[in-house]
This record gives sequence, structure tokens and C-alpha cells, in this order.
Amino acid sequence: MIPAGDSSAVVISSPTLTLSAEPGALRVTSPILESVGLISEINRYRSAKQVADDGPESGRVTKHLRGLRTAAFEGARRLALSHDGSSAAWSRLAQAAHNDGRLEVASDAAERALQICLDQSAATSPDPPAIYSAAAVLAAIGKPDVAERWLVRLPANAGHRLLLAALAVRRNDLDRALDLVRDDERVSARSLAAWLYLRRGSPDMALHELRLIHRDGEPSTETLVNMAYAYANLGSPKRAVKAARQAVLLSPMDKLASLNLVAYLVNLREFDEALKELHRLDNVRGRDVDLVLERAGVLVKADRFDKALKLLRAAFADPHRRKDGPIGAEIRTNIAMLRFRRGKLSRAETLREIRTQAELTAGRNLNVIAAYLALADRASDALSFAGFVEQAQEWHEPEDLMPVRARIAHWRYDLDEEFRIVSDYAAAKPMDETATALSIYLLSIFKGNYSEAAKRGGLALKRLPMSNMILNNTAYALAMDGNPRQAASVLARMSASGYARDATAGLIAFAAGHAREGLLCYQRALAGMRVEVAEKSERVRVAAMLALNERVAIGRFGMRGPDASAADLLSLELPPHWYEDPNLRLLAEVAEREGSR
Repeated sequence: MIPAGDSSAVVISSPTLTLSAEPGALRVTSPILESVGLISEINRYRSAKQVADDGPESGRVTKHLRGLRTAAFEGARRLALSHDGSSAAWSRLAQAAHNDGRLEVASDAAERALQICLDQSAATSPDPPAIYSAAAVLAAIGKPDVAERWLVRLPANAGHRLLLAALAVRRNDLDRALDLVRDDERVSARSLAAWLYLRRGSPDMALHELRLIHRDGEPSTETLVNMAYAYANLGSPKRAVKAARQAVLLSPMDKLASLNLVAYLVNLREFDEALKELHRLDNVRGRDVDLVLERAGVLVKADRFDKALKLLRAAFADPHRRKDGPIGAEIRTNIAMLRFRRGKLSRAETLREIRTQAELTAGRNLNVIAAYLALADRASDALSFAGFVEQAQEWHEPEDLMPVRARIAHWRYDLDEEFRIVSDYAAAKPMDETATALSIYLLSIFKGNYSEAAKRGGLALKRLPMSNMILNNTAYALAMDGNPRQAASVLARMSASGYARDATAGLIAFAAGHAREGLLCYQRALAGMRVEVAEKSERVRVAAMLALNERVAIGRFGMRGPDASAADLLSLELPPHWYEDPNLRLLAEVAEREGSR
């Protein structure tokens, strides 16, 4: 078995991580953002113009919008000063100040509005919309704790509870948020409840809420996107595609809805349909370079490497597509990676190019960092990238950093830490095939818990039935657990051929007591690897991995069966500095562990 995190498994990933990770399907309209958007006059003007950011009118439009915001702020300030006891007037000023970028004024006005409401609450009912808007402004300007303190002191109503739930989500208190909306039958509350159930890993409960929403009213893009995600997690990938298509029909220009559909199609290996959807989206959105990376990612997953390389080069040469900053760095990185896989660049040359791109972007693009950590073959080189991971904290959420942190732990040979991060990430992102496959691998090889790894793989295959990585690693776990017939059945579902599959077939043969067949499978894997792998140093490394895997199989199951001879074992030649390679080091330890049982 080749580790899922090994460089041979690296695929192009988009800036949204949609194809390399899970679909970005958890969506709900934020009650906070609903309350602090631009005033309707500005929204109407912006919608009417539809001017591109780089169009000739953009400067004039920006200036006009700035003028509208300032005028709205001045009018709201005059109103508040002339109606000092009106919570509605001060709440309106808070919104207008927020829209005009005057955050201190917005904060003071919002707290003034809430103080008026609190003073009124002893004698009469305060203004619920004013409370809601003022608290939402505080949350939007980075003071959610202040907003929450005010809300718990004021009379509660359904709207306030929804906002309190949104604030609880912001501090990751999902239990508190769910308690606040669980019995609320409004569509907005049910939508948030469904989203929370998905976040908590309860897709069945989420689907129940979403069906109630659709029973009582028309579906929205958000509810359909979440329904697709729920279906995917429940092992109904075709229903997920159907719901995702409905979401795209409702919002044909919605990028996230469309990319989710693409991800579900890729999960079913319907690559041509996925490319067709990306082509449609590119036509309606116009020269979106992100979509070029998405298309390249699909082509790589379909093993169409030359087409992916051609597409990326054409995008880089296109004068009408943005190629600066993080997006340009990612294009260059992926071109280098594909050239490496085609034997056109050495590992050292590829790593130099990726490091250059990482230095240019200073942690802003996680995919560039991940590519380097996956391709490095020495711990010293990989760990020199730890600084870029730290820089990335400024640009990315902690959860998004988990994969690269896991790779750093891998290169430090802190396998307990790597296993913890990977397991947590796979639990939080159940549609991430790479994290799931790697968690199965580590549970098998590192922990030696083959039974639990096989069980985890079986559950994962309900969500991702055609993932070659998960199929391979599950078959490996089943074989090591002494279930060769079931392992062979799982391996037969793989659509990919190649040395990794041949090696796992060899293990299954040993588990079934057919050592001679197993030896032949490993020899076939070695011959295939020499064709598949272009670079000489990579061939040496993978050959050592295959030989170690063969010794793991013999150590666990012995040389049972006729005509099996140790003389037919693959030659084990460890590359220089092999001890710095965590994969080789771990396999050597496992071979010793299984051989000494």
C-alpha cells in the first residue's frame, strides 16, 4: 500500500480546496450579515451597474458608492442627534457608520441604541428590530462578545435567539446554538439547525430539517446545497448529485453551488460531466482563473495529465486572466508538479520552483505549501517549510491549516500528533477523501488496529464509493486483518491500475495463503512502478517501499503455499538518508513488528 499522503498521490487542488478536500457545502444565510448589508439605495445602484472590478467605469462607480455611503451616514447622524431617545435612530446610525467604515462610531451608536432599549424594557416593550440591528453591527465589527452580553440582558424573542445562535456559532459553541434554534419552526431557524446538525456529524437529522423546510415552502440554493451534502454523507451519492443540480438550476451563476456539483460528479468519477459543468460556469462568469485550476484538478483525477498541463500553460499565457499573487503561484506550482510527474523536471528543480512561489506568497496559498511538503523527500527540507505554515496563520482559519500541520508532524515523525490531526480533520470533513484515506492508513500501519481501520474504510466507502485511495487502503486493512476474500472484493472495485494496486493484491494473496502468487504480484508492482515513475530517485524510494511492504506481508502471514521461495523476494535497497523519510522509517518498523510477532 502506498500512503495516501505520499507524493505519488498529490493532485492539483483549487484555491477553495473543493476538489482536493470536501465540497464546500455547509451553507446558511448568516443572520448577522443579513442585518448589516448596504442600504437598499446602494444595493440597487450596484446591481444596476454590474460593472467589472477592472472595467473603465469602476473608478467612477467606486467614487459614487463612497459618496452614497457618506451621505447615508450624515443623514443618519442628523436623525440620531435630533431624536436622542430613539433606539431606531441610533441603530440606523450604527448601520450607516458601519457601511461607511466608521467602526468606532458604529460601536458607540449600537451600544447607545441597546442602552435605550434596556432602559425602556422596565416600562414598555423595546424595539426588537433596533435591538437586532444594533447587536448585529457589534458582531460584524468584531465585538460578538459585547453583542451577546447586551442580548442576554434584554427581553428575548425569536429573532434575538436566532442572532444569539449565530453568535454562539462564531465562538464554536454548536451545542448552545442548536439549543437556541431547535424548537424554532421558522425557515431561517430550521436552515441554521440543519447546518448545525451537519457540522455535528448528524446528516440524518439535518436531512429531516431540510425536508420540513421543503415541505412547507420552496427550496433555496442554500437548503439544496446542504441537502446534497447530507445525502453524500449518508451514502447516497446519486441523490447528492440530483440535489446539487437543483441548486445550480436555481442559481446558475453561484460558484460554490456549481463547484459542489462538480465535486459530487468527481466522486462518482463522472469526469466528463464535471468538466462540462465547469465549462458552463466559466462561460457565464468569464475568464475565472480559479475555474482553470478546478478543470485541471478534474483532469488530473481522470489521469489526463498532459491535458491538465496544456490547460494550465494556456491559462498562464492568456493575457486576460489574472496570474499575480497566490493564484499565479498556484498555477506555477501545479505546472511544476505535472512536469515532475512527466519526468521533465527533477525533484530538486521542482522543489526549488515551489519554494520560490511560497516565498512570493508568504503563506497566503496553502496549496503551494502542501505541494512542497508532499514532494519533499528529506525531513530537513520539509521542516524548513514550518515557517511558511506559521505565516499562513495570518491568512487562514485554524481548521484549514490542519492538513499542513499534519504534514509537519509527519516529517517530525511525531506520528501520534499526525494521527490526532488527521483523525480530527477527517471527522470534521467526512467528504475529504485524502484525509479519510490517510486516517485509514495510519490506523492500520501506525496503530496496527487493522480491524478498526477496515471498519472505518467500509463506512467511508458509503460516502465516497469510487475513491481509489480509500478502496486501496480499506482492502489493505481487510487483508492485514485476515479477511482476504473481502479485501479482494474491495480491491476489484478500483478503477485505477498500477503498482499500488498490484502491491495490495500481493498482500491479499499472502493473506489467502498463496505466497507464490503474492511474490509475483510484488514483482509485477515493481515492473509497473519503473514504467509509471519517471524520476530515478523516486524509483529508488518507491522500490524500497514495495520491498518493505512485501516483508510486512511475509512477517504477518508467512510463506505459505507451494513453490514459494524467499529467493524471489524483491531486493531491499534503502536509499541514502532513508531514515529521514517517515514513510520508509515507519514501514521498516512495521516489518520488524510483524516479523517478530
